[in-house]
Amino acid sequence: MASSSKKVKNSRKALILDPERAERERQALLRRHRQVLLFNEREVEAIDAYCRSLGIRSKASALRRIIMERVIAQLDENHPTLF
Repeated sequence: MASSSKKVKNSRKALILDPERAERERQALLRRHRQVLLFNEREVEAIDAYCRSLGIRSKASALRRIIMERVIAQLDENHPTLF
């Protein structure tokens, strides 16, 4: 039993980040580039209904996630090949 608690203590030490590294990672994730989307009435109604049905409160976060999932999926499908 002592060895399992020792593993937990060691794994906790591994999770402690260097403060400078943590700050660099935080800075890298800051959103600095604004993109503006315009929707027509039907699109807004569809987005509102979608958010209501799933209990989504932050439309910006939901739209960002949906867009990035699509972009990443497309990049995975269309990745460059050597041959």
